[in-house]
Amino acid sequence: MTARAGTALRHGFAQNPTGVCVVTVADGTDVQGVTIGSLVSISLEPPLLGFFVGQERSILGSLLPGTAVTANVLGAGQVALARRMATRGHSAVPAQHLCREGGWALVRRAVASYSGPVERVLPLGDHCLVVVAVEAVRATPGRAPLVFHDSRFTTTQE
Repeated sequence: MTARAGTALRHGFAQNPTGVCVVTVADGTDVQGVTIGSLVSISLEPPLLGFFVGQERSILGSLLPGTAVTANVLGAGQVALARRMATRGHSAVPAQHLCREGGWALVRRAVASYSGPVERVLPLGDHCLVVVAVEAVRATPGRAPLVFHDSRFTTTQE
């Protein structure tokens, strides 16, 4: 694909609204994270989810099979965290945004969180598909999620 075609693809997908998630990985006392917009349910039986991470992102080295991760769906008021974790060089999640439950690193006030071990990582183009075997789900119905659309953060609230 040419650079022009890649730009066209990016602009086209900017019209596709996506939920905004921060994937967290606990590494001892530190928690790494990255903002993603590609969370997808893969299978209900067994329960699997997937997301994509750019191959240049430093967190990718921590996303090994068996590693405990949580995909946290951000709420409408969490734009600052989404921006911080989308910025290269900022993989440490600030402690004030976190709580621990079992072995999972959860983002406070997340609309939903899905936790489990990484099952596999598949390189695809300039990204990797990370597949997670879901072991725990937490959801807060009625809260507006943060959405990325037209290259900006927004919400589903009217």
